[in-house]
Amino acid sequence: FFQRAMTSAPLALVVLVAAVFCAASAAEAGLGLDEAGNLVLSDGTAAAATTTLGGLLARLAALEQRAAGRETLLASLQQQLAALGAASAHAANASSSSPWRFATAGARQSVYFEVAGDARAGGILAVANQFSTANSTFQLNSEVLRFDGVHLQHLQYIPTASAIGMCHFVLDAQHYLVVSSLYGAAQLLRWDGDKFVMHQSLAFGAVFADYHELLVSGGGVVPLLALAVYQFPAFRTNSSVLRWNGTYFAPFHTIPTVGATGCKFFAVPGQGTFLAWTNNWDGSTNSLNSELLRWNEADNNFVHAQYLPTHGGQHAEFVLANGTLPLLIISNWLWDAADVWAWGTGEFVLLQTLPSNGSMFSSAFLLQGELHLAVANSRNALISPYDFLVSSEIWRWNGTAARFATLQRVPAVGCHCLTPFVVTSTGRTYLAVSNTFDGTVREQWSEILQWNGTLFV
Repeated sequence: FFQRAMTSAPLALVVLVAAVFCAASAAEAGLGLDEAGNLVLSDGTAAAATTTLGGLLARLAALEQRAAGRETLLASLQQQLAALGAASAHAANASSSSPWRFATAGARQSVYFEVAGDARAGGILAVANQFSTANSTFQLNSEVLRFDGVHLQHLQYIPTASAIGMCHFVLDAQHYLVVSSLYGAAQLLRWDGDKFVMHQSLAFGAVFADYHELLVSGGGVVPLLALAVYQFPAFRTNSSVLRWNGTYFAPFHTIPTVGATGCKFFAVPGQGTFLAWTNNWDGSTNSLNSELLRWNEADNNFVHAQYLPTHGGQHAEFVLANGTLPLLIISNWLWDAADVWAWGTGEFVLLQTLPSNGSMFSSAFLLQGELHLAVANSRNALISPYDFLVSSEIWRWNGTAARFATLQRVPAVGCHCLTPFVVTSTGRTYLAVSNTFDGTVREQWSEILQWNGTLFV
């Protein structure tokens, strides 16, 4: 067992933790090693059953009952062991040679940021975990990691209840992180220099957040936070816009939405500030209108501007192509398409439909001076049952044709988010891949890929 473990760096780490834990708790665990290095029970009999993943988890479950106060370590170990099992089950899909893999459970959105003045190289990667199949629970830890382009290290666990969204922003020189959870209150966390600490509890059932600094007449700036609320069985509910009062976010406006899963602030040059809401499900259909609102300073409110037809609308992304053409990209989970809308005469018009497989999330980014779009694909609906071993995709903008063209397909497992980012200390571009679900379990190895000048590998 240990010889096999040492052939894999991630597994070696898990085994090392397990070894230390079991050495301190041998009497309780009933586990040990004989002179040949084989795993045995306390009575000296061979523990063949425990060499399997299920056996290890069963022994760990017994340990959890006997060793109160060690729940955090056990949960972490169980999550990593389950991810190990899922990873080995999908070795055929693990074509990436990335050395940076981390255990996740139903991984959703991730964000990367760097703290100015931090003497440590690299930055922070925060990942939302939604569900643990191994433990059959939505109550699990999301994770904060440190990455410098060489080392990927665990930094902090954040207790969450089916976490889906991560939103980072800087306000009054402080770094904040909003963690949005389906079955709990969204958390506004503040970075204290070493870790995130609770700053404010926000709306229950908010699954996505977006931050914006609204410019108003006279040169004033109003910090706003939008929260997309997805509640069932009453899917027709209110999402909200909050306003910073100098210490906390306070209610500002409520917005009627229908199973909202995304929100996005953006500014169209010469046209003002907009707020997009993606509506996903009303209890019977995913074919709904998502909505664009425009800031009306005279009314001190966001007012209706345009409806956009969506089919399982998941996420909205905005970018200025060539620095001048406003583009709004809507991910449609049901329609197997990411729609690219361009600003026309007073409204957005459909420019291009990007074929996808259960599009969940899109991220616009610059790479070698050119606009790119990373689209996370979650499943192939043309196969029954669904095939979750589908590639996500990187698209490159062609300014001459005013269209996106496919650049690379990224192998993934039910991917729900692709997060491109640059590590300043290395000057290199990376891509965090949230592997979410293989059709059976949500414990998966997520990973970070590196741009090699041609592709992410």
